[in-house]
Amino acid sequence: MSQTREKIVDDFVKLMMGAVGTAQGMQEEASSLMRSRLENTVRKLDLVSREEFDVVAEMAQQARQENEVLVKRLDELEGILSQKSPSTAKKVTRKKPSTTKKSSSG
Repeated sequence: MSQTREKIVDDFVKLMMGAVGTAQGMQEEASSLMRSRLENTVRKLDLVSREEFDVVAEMAQQARQENEVLVKRLDELEGILSQKSPSTAKKVTRKKPSTTKKSSSG
């Protein structure tokens, strides 16, 4: 009877070890499948890379700085023009550029 009990315990341990191995295999397969689907979804989103974003941000910063320089220069030139001929100088009103983002609903 002792041998039968040991055989049952051995069989049960083998069964559990097999079940654990199968569960680990299923987990790895599910993880691989999820990773693959997530990568496909991200690729479809057509996101920009960090490098591309940094380049565009740098270009925008340079454009802002150039714009500030040009605005100052224009103000100086308008001042010189108005001093030389105040009667013929046409007062130009400029709209300051907006710093808020425009929504692209359209």
